Amino acid sequence: MRGAPSRGAKIPIRLAVISRSGPPQQLLGPLRRKYLFLPGTKVSRFFTMNKLLVVLLSFVLLSSCKKKTDAEIIAGIRKDCQEINRNLKEDSKKQVDDLISASGRTITGYYNGDDIRKIYSESYTDTNRVFTTYYFDQEFSGSADDLLNIFSERLIYAEEEDFIYNRSQKYTEEVARAHNDSVWYDDKKTRMIQDQYFFKSNKLIKWMVDDKEVPANTQVFIDRESAIWAQSALFLKELKEQ
Repeated sequence: MRGAPSRGAKIPIRLAVISRSGPPQQLLGPLRRKYLFLPGTKVSRFFTMNKLLVVLLSFVLLSSCKKKTDAEIIAGIRKDCQEINRNLKEDSKKQVDDLISASGRTITGYYNGDDIRKIYSESYTDTNRVFTTYYFDQEFSGSADDLLNIFSERLIYAEEEDFIYNRSQKYTEEVARAHNDSVWYDDKKTRMIQDQYFFKSNKLIKWMVDDKEVPANTQVFIDRESAIWAQSALFLKELKEQ
């Protein structure tokens, strides 16, 4: 005899058809063709169906959000970097020597707990000095052993300042005059080249050399993207292992 279902029995419930003003029909097509099995109580069916509607509504709202322009993304990156710098006093700091580089380079990492926030390196040679900075977003989490995790939308900005000397530091006035040369090392004649790299979703979206933008989708652009990733990964590894 057919009667009320026993407690705990599963009853097939078909999804209701959404009106024209609801979420796009193509989202519900696969779902309408299947049964949703729920415990045989009105309360459980009510909450489960409402959860489904909330998920569908959230998807529609997110899909309708306006896509940010590159200018807005870069403005947000600059704001994040400023916030990181403001909080450096609260972060822990670790400094190591770069054992791989032939120059006298040091690497300094700033951490909020176990999460990296910023890396700053200094490199000195007879012909130039280079200061490089990497910024990581506030949700960075992972270790240098997992490169895929490191670069899962984590690196947001890198900056390199290369101070190029007019002559080698070893080429002093005394040495120059001995070679009948009227030009020798003079730090006042040092020139600086600044590179700025902006990253979004694991991609280099803008590269500035001084005030000029390097065209994207060129081979040099793609190669530099890989080089920045590799260098920051190397610094992270050295900070961890020393």
